[in-house]
Amino acid sequence: MKPSESKTGYRASARIALCLIAILACTLLPAANYEGFYFTVTSDLHDGYARFSSVCDAINRLLGGPGAFHVSSGDLAGSIRKNREIIDQYFGKTALWFPVAGNHDMENGAAIEWLRNEYANGNSARVPLRTRIINKGPAGTESTTYSWDYGGAHFVVLNVFWNGESKEGTGRRKGSDTAGKGDIVPALWRWLDTDLAACDKPFIFVFGHEPAFPIARHVGSSLDANKGDRDAFWRLLEAHDVTAYICGHTHYYSAHRGNADHAGNVWQFCAGSGGTKSLDGLTFLQFVVGGNAASLNVYRDSSGKFSKTAVFNFAPRKKAN
Repeated sequence: MKPSESKTGYRASARIALCLIAILACTLLPAANYEGFYFTVTSDLHDGYARFSSVCDAINRLLGGPGAFHVSSGDLAGSIRKNREIIDQYFGKTALWFPVAGNHDMENGAAIEWLRNEYANGNSARVPLRTRIINKGPAGTESTTYSWDYGGAHFVVLNVFWNGESKEGTGRRKGSDTAGKGDIVPALWRWLDTDLAACDKPFIFVFGHEPAFPIARHVGSSLDANKGDRDAFWRLLEAHDVTAYICGHTHYYSAHRGNADHAGNVWQFCAGSGGTKSLDGLTFLQFVVGGNAASLNVYRDSSGKFSKTAVFNFAPRKKAN
């Protein structure tokens, strides 16, 4: 063998060895080591201020606080300001709260302005929500549709009352972002598709007010009123390995997995009532997120005493890097 042939063979062997080492390293390296955290969820507070206070008190007693942040999945008026004062009282004035637009909020001009200002400027000198956001919504719903990352999870808030146009409303169904009936219109679908496609986190949680698959109340008048858009929305969640869609509106707690035929892996959780009167009692949710696992603890009140009634476990997304 000529010396040049020997060197060429050596270099080829070395390249193969390096490739094998790189492949082995990628195989053996652990997933990103995200620090664990939890967050809490309520929905449909309305003007049930005493009941919402009891929920916040239970969150403090049972969990030690709301966690990294608290999300409320819509219908926060009565007075959003009063409900925020309850959060201030129990969780602290700097507690991070993500309020989702509900249908009753859309009918109230003061409520929609409060939501917009909380995002853009921060009410009562709070840090604006926009400083936490990685993607703002499309024109016409920039301050009520957005996404953010925290630890090993990606979070999306949707204004399901946006009709796809760019003129902001003034309440009482006047304007594109207060259009009335809930729907995932094509423009919102496209924005969500782009947002989720860019996500490499192990878990994704999407929030909206109306359920895709309502139980007990508002059947046929939630996102299921537009079944074509509802089904396209759900297929999108499945395609991006979304962990759960979390909503409210019915005032009843429920858990539903998959599409209308229960085919698929995405969960829908209706968070029940966090304040308004309900035959179903009061509910709050605690989601716990670690590096390679996540879970949901469901807390319900029974005769005025909250206890854990259900636990769900979630695997990380296959598409996570």
